[in-house]
Amino acid sequence: MEAEKRKIAGCVPFTIRDQESKVLLITSRKVPGTLVFPKGGIDKKETEEEAAKRETWEEAGVHGTILQTLFDDSSSAEDSNSIEKKRRNLEGTWFLLRVEEICDDWPERHERHRLWLTIEETLNQPHLRSATRQLLELTEKVLNRAEDN
Repeated sequence: MEAEKRKIAGCVPFTIRDQESKVLLITSRKVPGTLVFPKGGIDKKETEEEAAKRETWEEAGVHGTILQTLFDDSSSAEDSNSIEKKRRNLEGTWFLLRVEEICDDWPERHERHRLWLTIEETLNQPHLRSATRQLLELTEKVLNRAEDN
């Protein structure tokens, strides 16, 4: 019998400075030179939001407020997101997190580097995983809608 796959949750941390949106990426420990968003497993008795915020703190050293769900792979077949799910190479639940505090001291500070980039700068990075690219595209849509309102 195969073990149940551990569910993951992550965040796309962002800030707006001088009317410009920037996202926070971190270096991958598994694939050197690759930029990723913070994510990790959901512990027992932990909600997806709690896990995403915990992982963002541990891996990227930031705290903030979750504004909305960007992607959820557990959506039902009737959910409009399920069509998107079939086209995307994403797993887990992903949230858009507005960064409110950037810490100098965090659990994985010696294992990862942080990099703040505009979405355009990030999309031009070499070695960008397709899942990261897809999350950026979703983030860009959400932030553009917010600017229009």
